[in-house]
Amino acid sequence: MSKNKKIIISSFLALGAGMFLSQGIVFAEENTGVGTTPPPPKPGQIIKNIRGDLRDDVKTIRASTTNTAKDIRTDFRGDIKDIRQGSTTGSTTKNITRDRIKERNEEIKNLRTDTRETIKEKRDKAKLEMAGAYADRMIVRFNAAIDRIQKLIDRVNSRIAKIDAAGGNTADAKTKIATAQTELNTAKQSVIDLKTLIDSIKASGTTTKAFEDIRDASQEVKDDIKAAHDALRKAIEALPHEKIPGSTGSSTSGTN
Repeated sequence: MSKNKKIIISSFLALGAGMFLSQGIVFAEENTGVGTTPPPPKPGQIIKNIRGDLRDDVKTIRASTTNTAKDIRTDFRGDIKDIRQGSTTGSTTKNITRDRIKERNEEIKNLRTDTRETIKEKRDKAKLEMAGAYADRMIVRFNAAIDRIQKLIDRVNSRIAKIDAAGGNTADAKTKIATAQTELNTAKQSVIDLKTLIDSIKASGTTTKAFEDIRDASQEVKDDIKAAHDALRKAIEALPHEKIPGSTGSSTSGTN
C-alpha cells in the first residue's frame, strides 16, 4: 500500500480509532464539554445505588416483621393469661389455649409469607431497574458509535463523488461503501430491536432471563456495528489512489 493511501485511510478512520479492541468494542464517552448535556451515570454506579436501596428496604421490612411478630407473641401471652384466669375448668382452658395457639401460629405464618412476597417484589423491581439502567446506557453508546460511522460513510461517499467527477474509477469503492451502509443500517435496526425488548421487559415486569436477553441483544448490536466498521475500512482501502489525468494532484489527497 502506498504512503498516500495509508495517510488517507488513517485520516478517514481517525474518528473511529479506539472503538474496537481484541475482545470487543470500546465506545468512547460522550463529549461533556461546556454547552453539552452530561452523559447519564454509568451502569455500574446506577446498579450499585439500586442494590444499596434494596438492601435498606429489605432490612427495614425484616425489622418490621420481627417487631410485628414480637407484638403477636406478646398479645398471645396476654390472651393466655386472661384465658387461664377466666376459665372455670381445666379442659376448657386447654381447648381455648390450643385454639389460640393455632391462631398465633397462623398469624406468624401469614406474616412471614407476606414478608417473603414483599421482599421478592422489591428484588424483582430492582432487577428490572438494573437491567434497564444497563441497557439504556448501552443504547446511548451504540447510537454514538453508529453516528460516528455514519459520518465516516458520508465522507467516503463525498470523496467518491469527487473522484468520479475527476474521471477516476470508483466502482469497487462504491460497492464496498454500499455494503458498509447496509451493515450500518442493520446495526441501527438492532438498536431499535434492543429498545423494543427493553420496553417489553419493563412493561411485563418479568425478570426471568431479563439480563440474559438484554445481554444477548446487546452483543448482536456490537457485532453489527463491528461488521459496519470493518466494511467501512474495506471501502476506504478500495478508494483509487492513483493520480487522475487532468487533476492537479492525487485524487484522494484530502477529505474535503
